[in-house]
Amino acid sequence: MSTYTTDIFKYIEKLPSRSSSKLPEVLQFTNPSAEAILFRLLMGTIDLHHIHEGVDIKQRKNYSMFGSVTSNHRLSYRTFEDCPITLQDDPESIDKYFKKNRSNNKLFENVLSEISYYFYYKNKNSYSSGFIHLYRCLEYLSFSFPMIYASKSHEYIGTFKKLQSFFKGDISELKFFKRFLSTLLDSTTQSIYIDVNLRATSHTLIDNYKSIIDDLLQGKDYSYNNYIFSIKCIDYYDFLLKLRNRFFHFLSGSTNNNIPTTKIHVEEFFENINDGALNFISALFFEICKFGIEQES
Repeated sequence: MSTYTTDIFKYIEKLPSRSSSKLPEVLQFTNPSAEAILFRLLMGTIDLHHIHEGVDIKQRKNYSMFGSVTSNHRLSYRTFEDCPITLQDDPESIDKYFKKNRSNNKLFENVLSEISYYFYYKNKNSYSSGFIHLYRCLEYLSFSFPMIYASKSHEYIGTFKKLQSFFKGDISELKFFKRFLSTLLDSTTQSIYIDVNLRATSHTLIDNYKSIIDDLLQGKDYSYNNYIFSIKCIDYYDFLLKLRNRFFHFLSGSTNNNIPTTKIHVEEFFENINDGALNFISALFFEICKFGIEQES
C-alpha cells in the first residue's frame, strides 16, 4: 500500500495501480511533494488516516473546478478527466512544475495540514471547527498565491508591474486578494457561481440563515432560489471574510451586525457553508497549478 506520512496524518493511495501508473511521476506516491498530495486529496483519489487517533477518513469528492463539487463513485484514471488540468497533454511540464515548486514545500505542508484537519472535523460532524481550518488555509494562501503567481511568470517586467498593482494605494487584505483574483481569473471564470445550499431542522432556522447570508452579501451580485444562494466566485472571498469577522471576531457593542448563536444551530449553519468554501479554495489552488504548468510548456 502506497502512503505519504506526516507527524499527524497518513495519506493512502486509493487508485488501482494500473491507473496510478498512468499519472505523471510527480503525482504518484514514489516521492511526492506536499503540493502533489494536496492535488490528489482535493481530487478525491486518496484517503486520510489520523495517526494518533486511529481514525480513517474516506475522501471521494472532487473540489477542483469552480462551482462544481462531484462525487467519485469509482476511482480510475478517468477520474482525472474532471480536472481543470489535462494530465495527458503535457506530462513533462507537469513534472517540471511540481519539482520546481518544491521550494514552496513548507507552505504546502501547512495548507495540506489545514485541509486535512477540515476533513477530520467534517468526519466528526464538527463543522464550525472545520470552517476554522478552511479559513486558516485561506489566510496562508491570500498573500502567498499572488507571490507564487508572480514568480512563475516569464514576463518579468509585466509581472513586476502587476505585483505592484496588487499593493497600490490603501491596501487591505480584501483589496489585495481581489486584485489578484481579477488578474488570475478570466471574466468568464469570475462570473461562475458557487452555491450555498440551505438545509435546516426547522423553517425558522432556514429563515434565520437566509437573513444572515443576505446581510453578508449586501451589495453583491447573487441570487436565491429554492433555498440555494448562488454567489459569484469573484465575491466569494469577501463573503468568507465577512462571515469569519462577524462570527469568530465577535465585538460587543460594535455596529458590525455580528452573528448571534441565539439565531443559528452552529454546526448545521457551517455544514451549509463549508463545501462551497472548500470548492473556492481548491479551485484557486488548481488555477495556480494550471498557470504554473503553462509557464513550463
